[in-house]
Amino acid sequence: MTTPLDGLDDLPWEGMRVPGPGHDAGRIPSALREMATAEEGTTDIWGAALDVGRGYFGDRGDRYSEAAEHVLPFLIALCASPTAETASEAADLLRDLALAEPDEAETAAGNAGMLERVRALLLAGRPAYYAMLERPEPVVRRAGLELLHPVDAGAPHHAAALERARRAETDEETHRALGFHLDSLALNPDERGFGADLPLGPGLPGGEAGPRGTTSPLDGLDDIPWAGMRDEYAYERAARIPELLRKLDQGGPDTGAVRRDLEDTFVHGHSGCYLEPTEYLVPFFLRLCRSDDAAVVAAAVVLLCDVAGSDPFHTELEAGNVGLYERVEALLAAELPLYYRLLDHPDERVRGAAVELVVLVDGGAPRCREELERMWRTERTKRVRGVLAEEMRGLAGGSGADAP
Repeated sequence: MTTPLDGLDDLPWEGMRVPGPGHDAGRIPSALREMATAEEGTTDIWGAALDVGRGYFGDRGDRYSEAAEHVLPFLIALCASPTAETASEAADLLRDLALAEPDEAETAAGNAGMLERVRALLLAGRPAYYAMLERPEPVVRRAGLELLHPVDAGAPHHAAALERARRAETDEETHRALGFHLDSLALNPDERGFGADLPLGPGLPGGEAGPRGTTSPLDGLDDIPWAGMRDEYAYERAARIPELLRKLDQGGPDTGAVRRDLEDTFVHGHSGCYLEPTEYLVPFFLRLCRSDDAAVVAAAVVLLCDVAGSDPFHTELEAGNVGLYERVEALLAAELPLYYRLLDHPDERVRGAAVELVVLVDGGAPRCREELERMWRTERTKRVRGVLAEEMRGLAGGSGADAP
């Protein structure tokens, strides 16, 4: 059974830079646990992930530290907490992160692309924010409303969701807040969230559907304008993505062929670099990793390996798709606990593919080496032991010695 804080202790919090005086990223794990149980802890997270700019930076506003992008997935998960105080506090912290910028020390330390990674993670959490508008607790609905503004204000689906929420709202304070935001959107059309101009992602409200959570691996599939995305063959193959994802979700003997057809929609055949559909496909691949069909899981993990092992094709950068690598990298990194769990999957195809994925995403971390060594001691199948040997030699610098 997974929890919102899975993988919390696998991150090197103690070594993360926090430029603000008196702040310590090492306190984040205990603060998150306290927050998850509706105790104190919010201040510790805010101080470590956000360098409090009002006093330290004067009029330059709040800036976030190295810990920001690592704490984000946990805060997004806590937005779904059944405890109203926990969910609303998590949303408040996410709103602070949505309004902030990287500290200049991060850029000076070579942490380029941090803003893009943080925003990609915030955008990936949009289904959770819209789901908050339907919670029974007014305080949670208001927290979700405030969080959505810097992220999605100006998007057609955002205004439509707020209007539907206002019509259904019975709490006076929340009704006023919804009215204020809708009036602000009408009076200030140029005030837009950083996700307002991006196509709808999985699980987001579209048309008259209204806000919804993810109930199937392919929720939101038809809300994305696949046919208009650049692919290797002049917009021809991306249009087939919905059909191919549905076939993959169904499983069956053609799963391998469907996977190869999907690769042609987001990976450039000659260079192996990825194309515009990639960042929209990754959330679906991640969901399919939780399928009950082992063949579907194995195919999804292999597709994620294709993504993790590559970079954007040069035409994406020429077309102005800056930050694509950072956004895709952030989406992949956010699900690291899932990849480690798949190392123990009962199907050897999944285990073998998961080994490659863990190395691609987390190969420089001590946990990666430790987990592969553990598998080497217990794994009995020739297929997975072969993958383990190859990956462990690579981590050791290409030595020809026997693993581990």
